[in-house]
Amino acid sequence: LRPAALEKLASIKELGIITNVEFSLLDKNGREYHAEISGSVVRNSSGAPYALVASFSDISERKKVEEALAESERKYRSVVDNIAIGVSAIGPKMEILALNKQMEEWSPNVDASKKPICYKAFINPPRRDICPDCPTCKTLKDGQVHESITNTSLNGKIVNFRLISSPVKDKDGKVVAAIEIVDDVTEHRKLEDELKRHSEHLEQLVDERTRRLSESEEQLRSLFENVPDGIYRSSRDGRILAANPALVKMLSYESLDELKQVDVARDLYVKKNERDFWKGILEKEGAIRNAEIVLKRKNGQRIVFLENAHVVRRSEERRVGKECR
Repeated sequence: LRPAALEKLASIKELGIITNVEFSLLDKNGREYHAEISGSVVRNSSGAPYALVASFSDISERKKVEEALAESERKYRSVVDNIAIGVSAIGPKMEILALNKQMEEWSPNVDASKKPICYKAFINPPRRDICPDCPTCKTLKDGQVHESITNTSLNGKIVNFRLISSPVKDKDGKVVAAIEIVDDVTEHRKLEDELKRHSEHLEQLVDERTRRLSESEEQLRSLFENVPDGIYRSSRDGRILAANPALVKMLSYESLDELKQVDVARDLYVKKNERDFWKGILEKEGAIRNAEIVLKRKNGQRIVFLENAHVVRRSEERRVGKECR
């Protein structure tokens, strides 16, 4: 026995009994181990002590487990205390059981050892009852995970906390507490609200722009369809892409669809090579002004046009056709 153990055993004479006292002992091989000692004095009929009864239990394995659990708890506590979100344990009566470092920083006046009620301790001024839609209250009731974003009054300002609550259950599955994960999302919510306002404003601008474009398009379409001059767009290979009703009528065709079927050089120009001549000028100059062009109607009757045209481009290098009036 180590001296400390001997001293404790000797004290039994005065104390009468000792129970579950832990010591470091040595076995016969000199190996140190953890033991638990319990002992009592045996007295004779006159009450005088005459013997000592003691039991020793090797608790080395239990100590290893306890030390491993303590180390695991220290690691867990270190992780929980050093994350940038709040963690709290809430009891079945909404009492605060434990807080991590972040929660303590957010609520420096809350002493978890006194088990204050959360909705009174976390909120300033304190509430009289449970917060509306409290996820922790729901978890304590149904044992499920719940989440919400709060508008919490804290030190004279509104703070948005994102709360996720998870149940803590005993071996029988009974909910005995809830763990709250708390994240301050105030700035994030502000950014979301700002983005939402910008998005709504942008939608309004797009709607207004679309409305104006629609009105402008309608005005241009009305002008295009009702102007007495003939207007058309053709491709480089000589196909009519678009034309207004005045041109369709001038050339004596029944419809625009029918006019789109013609070959401009062959069916509209009196002299087929004349289109190539004007086409060359257009590609070189980009436009022609007040050019006299002799075309023919569907029935072959000749008609003289005074044509103004310009090249339509989709890019700097690619010519796709021309527009004429």
